[in-house]
Amino acid sequence: MKTMNKWMLGVLLTGALASCEMKDELAGTGTSEAMGALQLGLSVKEPGTGRANNDVTTFPVEITCEDTPANSKTFASYAEIVELDNVVPLAAGTYVVKAHTQGTLVGFSIMKDPYYQGVADLTVTEGITEDVNVVCTLANTRVALDLPSDFDSFDSWTITLDGGNNHTLEFSNADNYDNHTAYWYLGETGVPTLKMNIMAVKEGVTYTKAQTLTKADAVENFGENDNPNFVGGDALAINIDVTQEETPEQPEQPQIGFDVSVILSFSNHDESVTIPITPGTGDSGDDDDEPTDDPNQGGGGQEPDPEPSEAITISDNDTGYLTNGVTVVGGKYPDDVVIVMNVKNGIKSLYVKVDTDNEAFEEAAGNMNLTTGDGLDLTSDVVSDLESMFALPTVNSTEYEFTMNDVLFNLLCGTESTIGFPGKHDFILTVIDANNQQKTATLTINIVE
Repeated sequence: MKTMNKWMLGVLLTGALASCEMKDELAGTGTSEAMGALQLGLSVKEPGTGRANNDVTTFPVEITCEDTPANSKTFASYAEIVELDNVVPLAAGTYVVKAHTQGTLVGFSIMKDPYYQGVADLTVTEGITEDVNVVCTLANTRVALDLPSDFDSFDSWTITLDGGNNHTLEFSNADNYDNHTAYWYLGETGVPTLKMNIMAVKEGVTYTKAQTLTKADAVENFGENDNPNFVGGDALAINIDVTQEETPEQPEQPQIGFDVSVILSFSNHDESVTIPITPGTGDSGDDDDEPTDDPNQGGGGQEPDPEPSEAITISDNDTGYLTNGVTVVGGKYPDDVVIVMNVKNGIKSLYVKVDTDNEAFEEAAGNMNLTTGDGLDLTSDVVSDLESMFALPTVNSTEYEFTMNDVLFNLLCGTESTIGFPGKHDFILTVIDANNQQKTATLTINIVE
């Protein structure tokens, strides 16, 4: 007889079985396999410092056995391993050990805090405890502005970095980044060039400057192994000075300009180098600093927070699924159901709530707190076990994609060994940003037997 596939079943069993399995192994019982052990050290290395620290107790740890996947182990935090005196019993075999900051990186996401990750290979031999030290390095690129007090005299200012493909990082006089420092994930391959645009408004006059930063132009590199693209682990320190030059035409109104310098710390070296700045193309159509009296540029005052419709967008990549829903007949489901959320001020919370006409699914979802109140907050610690089913959002990230993947569709449709949940299921997604603005969208999945 087919068994009912409930959302929470895997989560509950995983915790229970992991606990029992660990007790058996520590006692030397419960397995007939050749056993060894891992003694794991974990640390974080800051870019450009050469120093490491051990504030890693919250990092999840995955120990994956390449020979026998069933021998793999996952720990919700390194603290669980510390409680075992850093020793993890393992069956003999070849493993990959991974550790990272809580949460998941999403392509071109922007965070207020750094995201670290590290990996190491491990071979476990019977009767031997192997020492492995995993050093987690910065996975995103740190971008920090160093601005003089002159910027306080502007009514408003905006500094934008463009990595291409409509992926931008924006600082302003109204941003909420600590010390104008952000952590930008530029994807696995990174980008070779960043275009920077400066716009400042003072007494109704807008001043602009465009610059281009190319990593390959760095005055020094450290060999063939250096990545020519800006990648995770790189750190950019951008210094912008304000210059003033009197002109014969308007001596009472000095010409304001910007002098930019950039220091780069490479991901795999402790040294820092200078990146030459090349002119770009600004809004004024000129490579030089140029004031304009256009009231539409800057407006002479601090811009208010954008409306929720501008600060948060939720889309379905023009598939129409948010409007028309998704209907699955005979277990044949589409492979392009992706809900894209862009959150300018960073994600504070992201709730999912389920409204369904299937009583069995309603009961299972209710046990996961998915049917009451706002639903389940996918950024909370209690949902970390769901990471094996789908990517979870990260607090302060500006982008998140919720994908209806094979795992989720099989839960609803059923498989050869499990029954599904026919009926109409509404997944209500509510995004709340750092300024407590929110937006909601509903994805409807209809399962037809």
